[in-house]
Amino acid sequence: RRSGTRSATEVLLAELDLLGDEKLRLLAETTHLYEIAPWRLPSNPAALALGADLMEAVGSCQPRDVAPCLDRGLRFLDRWYGE
Repeated sequence: RRSGTRSATEVLLAELDLLGDEKLRLLAETTHLYEIAPWRLPSNPAALALGADLMEAVGSCQPRDVAPCLDRGLRFLDRWYGE
């Protein structure tokens, strides 16, 4: 669960001691900026780009489209992490 200063992804990765992984650390930074401090997005071009690419991959989603949107997002992250 997210806190006032950490995204849910940051909390999870820290609890599992996975922030040493460079790509997962970037994912944590990205979710922090998008969820907690969006005004700071320009300060981290890599996180800004990852978030923008993820949003582009997911596309526009309506409430009834949750499953296909989640699938597109997870497929994007699988490809990104595997690179």
